[in-house]
Amino acid sequence: RDLHSFPTRRSSDLEPETWLLDIAVRFENYSDFGFVSTSKLATRVKLADNFNIRGSVSSGFRAPSLAQIHFSNTLTSFSGGQLVQSLIAPNTSTVARAAGIPELKEETSVNGSLGFSWKPVSGLTFTLDGYVVKVEDRVVLSGLFSKDDPTLDPSFTSQFPADVSTAQFFANAVNTTNVGLDIVADYTKKFGKNTLKILLAGNLQHLKIDKINIPSVLNDTKLHQKTFYSDREEAFIKASAPKSKFSLGLDYTMDKLGFGAHSGSRSEERRVGKECRS
Repeated sequence: RDLHSFPTRRSSDLEPETWLLDIAVRFENYSDFGFVSTSKLATRVKLADNFNIRGSVSSGFRAPSLAQIHFSNTLTSFSGGQLVQSLIAPNTSTVARAAGIPELKEETSVNGSLGFSWKPVSGLTFTLDGYVVKVEDRVVLSGLFSKDDPTLDPSFTSQFPADVSTAQFFANAVNTTNVGLDIVADYTKKFGKNTLKILLAGNLQHLKIDKINIPSVLNDTKLHQKTFYSDREEAFIKASAPKSKFSLGLDYTMDKLGFGAHSGSRSEERRVGKECRS
């Protein structure tokens, strides 16, 4: 895979030392994937010497990895006292096409944030930023479809290799929205050559699955829908965005010698099958 990119950026003080505007655009061309572009608009307004408002809107993308496009693997295991072969079919295979899986495309996102920074006293800074991230066409690995399932379309199961019992594949299957809040308190105090630094950071967020893009061949029954993207996989993606995270760091330096202590916590998770979610 060859990649050529052309980034551009422009920053401007619309009002000197008061209103900053930043615009960035990036163009990229993948030899095996095609042309994409992303952009960002960010601004900061200084309302007082110790208080700023800031916000941004941006678009993003992630190209499918080479492994997600071309990876193929056959796993042999025992089930009911018999050898069973399970196939991860590459996206380019006849198995994936028969399942109604098109060529993998990029994951796209739209991001927005709004927040402020406040410095009430010397050495102490508070920041708070709310954000929304919408992602479409997230690439996930489906569940295992059985060649012996009589309710599956024969045009799909007939493409299974003769020695394979089950098959799965990567697909642009999920759209999500993540809404969150980042909170940071940063305090620094100097005592001659010594410095004390305290950093408290927190994140609150909620991830919602907006849509599951199931191909029509596999969208005929509840069983096939849940095999394509199961409750376990939903739990797995939600567990990647815990509802709350907090961390506290204490650092003290004495000239060239430093000490530190750090701790963190995150929301509890409840299990679904072999996976878990917040």
